Amino acid sequence: PVLLVGNHQLWGLDTALLVQGVYEGTGTLARGLAHPFVFQEGMVSGISLDGGRNALEVFGAVSVTPKNYYTLLSEGKVALLYPGGIAEAWDEKAATYRVVWPDPGVGGSDFVRA
Repeated sequence: PVLLVGNHQLWGLDTALLVQGVYEGTGTLARGLAHPFVFQEGMVSGISLDGGRNALEVFGAVSVTPKNYYTLLSEGKVALLYPGGIAEAWDEKAATYRVVWPDPGVGGSDFVRA
């Protein structure tokens, strides 16, 4: 199993490029762990493809939960995680190229910790 950890750039547009690059370079699909919010209908990522499936799901993304994280790694998959989550993706300061590790004591976290 492989865990790729990074920081989102503005709006998370970097994710598609990373997933494509990993796939083209290795033939392996990096499975993103995404905030449940982005799977909702009406989101940009909520565009329906392939018989009504969410675009993120078509490309292997799953909701960020401890169970999904464990399942991906226990099955030997490549998991892609942005610890700064959705807050980082929508923050213009994300371009500072730093990984944000949320403090679970301050308003909780949409992030999986070991």
